[in-house]
Amino acid sequence: NAACSYRHYCNIAMADEVAQLARKASVTSMVAPPSEGNPDDAEQAQTRARSYSNVWAKQQQKTFTAWVNASLRKKKEKIDDLATDFQDGLKLMKLLEAISGEKLPKPERVRMKIHKIQNINHALRFIQDKGVRLAGIGAEEICDGNLKLTLGMVWTIILRFQIQNISIEEKSAKEGLLLWCQKKTKEYDNVEVQNFHTSFRDGLAFCALIHKHRPDLIPNYHELRAEDAKSNLELAFKVAEEALDIPAILDAEDIVATPKPDEHSVMAYVSYYYHAFASSARNETAARRINNALVLAQELDALRAEYDEMATSLLAWIAATVARLDADGAAVRSSVAEVEGAQAAFKEYRKGEKPPRSEEKGRLEAHYSALQTKLRVNNRPAWVPGEGRAVQDVNAAWRRLEDAERAHEEKLRAELVRLERLAALAAKFHRKADVLAQWTEGKEALLRDGDVGDSVAAVLTLKQQHAAFEAELASRESRLETLRALGAELEGDHFHDVAGVRERTTAADATWASLVALCAERAQALEDAEARQRALEEQRLAFAKLANSFVAWTENVGEDMQEHIMVHSVAAVEALQRAHGAVKEDVAAHEAAFAELRAAADALEAAGVTSNAFTSYSMAHLAAAWESLAALATQREAALAAEGERQLSNEALRVQFAGAADPLGDWLEAQRLRIAGGPTKGGLEEHKGELASIGGELAARRGEVEAVEQLAQRLEQARVFENPHTRFTMDALTTDLERIHNQLALALQSIDNQILQRDSSGMTDEQIAELRDTFNHFDKDKSGALDRMELRACLMSSGFELPTLEAGDDDPKMDAIMARVDPGDAGTVSFEAYLNFCAQESVDKDTPEQCVESFKVIANDADFITRAQLTRELGAEKAEYAISRMQPAAGEDDAFDYNALVAVLYGQ
Repeated sequence: NAACSYRHYCNIAMADEVAQLARKASVTSMVAPPSEGNPDDAEQAQTRARSYSNVWAKQQQKTFTAWVNASLRKKKEKIDDLATDFQDGLKLMKLLEAISGEKLPKPERVRMKIHKIQNINHALRFIQDKGVRLAGIGAEEICDGNLKLTLGMVWTIILRFQIQNISIEEKSAKEGLLLWCQKKTKEYDNVEVQNFHTSFRDGLAFCALIHKHRPDLIPNYHELRAEDAKSNLELAFKVAEEALDIPAILDAEDIVATPKPDEHSVMAYVSYYYHAFASSARNETAARRINNALVLAQELDALRAEYDEMATSLLAWIAATVARLDADGAAVRSSVAEVEGAQAAFKEYRKGEKPPRSEEKGRLEAHYSALQTKLRVNNRPAWVPGEGRAVQDVNAAWRRLEDAERAHEEKLRAELVRLERLAALAAKFHRKADVLAQWTEGKEALLRDGDVGDSVAAVLTLKQQHAAFEAELASRESRLETLRALGAELEGDHFHDVAGVRERTTAADATWASLVALCAERAQALEDAEARQRALEEQRLAFAKLANSFVAWTENVGEDMQEHIMVHSVAAVEALQRAHGAVKEDVAAHEAAFAELRAAADALEAAGVTSNAFTSYSMAHLAAAWESLAALATQREAALAAEGERQLSNEALRVQFAGAADPLGDWLEAQRLRIAGGPTKGGLEEHKGELASIGGELAARRGEVEAVEQLAQRLEQARVFENPHTRFTMDALTTDLERIHNQLALALQSIDNQILQRDSSGMTDEQIAELRDTFNHFDKDKSGALDRMELRACLMSSGFELPTLEAGDDDPKMDAIMARVDPGDAGTVSFEAYLNFCAQESVDKDTPEQCVESFKVIANDADFITRAQLTRELGAEKAEYAISRMQPAAGEDDAFDYNALVAVLYGQ
């Protein structure tokens, strides 16, 4: 598979390095074939080759000895001679343990040569287990002190454990390191790194690498000259050792004295530079990421506190207002003026007190949306406000407020209708009470009159008069019953002057009871006198009965036709008109009774009777009552017609309001659905433009809203409270308009947050050009695409950390990268896909894992971090803030558990 093939190429490259070292160390292998024309030239070539081989061997021995000692410092060990100090294998095993961090088998106690060879074999097997092929190097040669093979073995160790993890390519392990040097020194005109021997001989390349990463260490770099090679080398070695803790394994005099310095020695030394500067960059990145996480945590804490304060204030106002509306709605009012005053106060609340609170609610929702967006953009969990203060709690409280407002308004309307009805009912009660009082006035005195007549005719007259009175009293009793029923209804509906109603009803009952009693007494007295006075005039009596009954009927009908008209619809007017038609039919039916009265009166007049003791009503009185009844009928009919016209006008006003309110209400509902539905096409900017157009349409329809408000005012002035032609009221439209304005503001805020999230990452032109150069370098066939192995080498040379693989190992991290950059599984990656991957990786992802890794970098891989480390990397202010939110690390002095802090910062 690809991983095995890749490891195979690495092994071949390392084996080639060892073979090259062995060939270079062998004088005979470095001698050129003799020239046929000039044998002396061949001899001189062999001499020069032998001289270079000796010089390189000495340089390597000195450099590799310094490198080994630098690595053995961890074990507190040291060597003096490579050829002899590795002969027993003990220090060789310690060297491998120091540089690999792994434990080798327990060494043999050295008594004989076989024990030494066993120890050396332990070391060589360990190297071979790391996938390195040792060509021509055996334990016996090392034990015998073969310097050439010992140098080859040490170079193999350096290549495997110090240089290989920088970059690995098919040909050699040095190309990635060389590319890194070229990229870091390309801005320096006096430096051109082409190899690891002559390019570093004047020392400027070493100084340029230090100056590129730490210009403060060599501030006068531009004053350095290539001809001062020894001074340049000594300066670079000294600064690197003192400031960067890089051991000086090279010797300036050796390099200057050699026309072509040993490239393996230079590579080993340069690899220290790469690791030193890569570690410094990781520390800076880790500190920056932790600082960003802490700054964000402080900002989020402030936003949460502000939301809690706003929500608490708004909820308190809503609760107080609901309680106030409920209490005011439950109050009992005794007059229409009091109800109208309460309605005016409620309108003032709607226009003055509530709108600022509605705006406050919109600001609260926008604040909450911005907070949640910031949490989501920064990879934080959604925040849940405290119990009872969530946005849904505020919305629920706001709905309770709107319910309380509707209930309060409905109570006031019902109370107004009730009081108007009671006022009309009271007027009717007092009118009937007045009529009854007028009729009973003087009747008691009349019944107490002791005159029972002095003749039969007179007695009979008085008796007939009394019978007529009894008939009238009986006919009037229905009026008393009506009066009692009206009084009971007023008292049952809690009329404010129920005491006055009760007083008049009691007085009427007392008067009526007195009349009934006196009437009975008078009848008994007349009965006693009937024996003496039986002469009755039947004709007068009949007229009197008819006249009295006719007058009572005219009075009842006349009162009904004078009753106040109080209706609220055309149907109600039509019902009254139908009732009035029935009354007119009753009046027409009584024309025969009136004709009968006129005939009786004419008969009495023909008989010469000029007076009638049985009744006080004359025919002239009866005629006047009949004419008055006709006039009342005409007036009632005109009044009902006028009321019908008024109700038709109100109905037209209802229809007009419905015609204006329905399209406006439907349009508002459609806009609310448009806003809630999100973008239908295009990007975020297009959707933002669509929302802005909705805002423009809202402003353009302001005149339409005002027209509907004017119609609503006209309906209210006409006391029209019901409208079956529409489902919209002015209050509902006003509420919908407020909601759309708030919803539009929230939607625009959300769009802005999404645009900010989209534009939160980007790369500079310089960074893109550098990535293009690296990509082109590894694109060997200039196809414009990299295969998997080329991409891996390219990423590692750009500073991406990928694991070192053994033969047959899987490579899950590279598999994940290929899944991202080559989702179609084409097997190659374009520059655009590579650039997009690098851009994504360069943006701080701000994840809990990344934050923990950043702390671990600053803490030198420890599970805790000290106050000194935090202060050094973050500064005193951020360090103290972080410490205030961390727990002390168990068993450590002035150290803290950063894992717990990360869990708090990311809501885990």
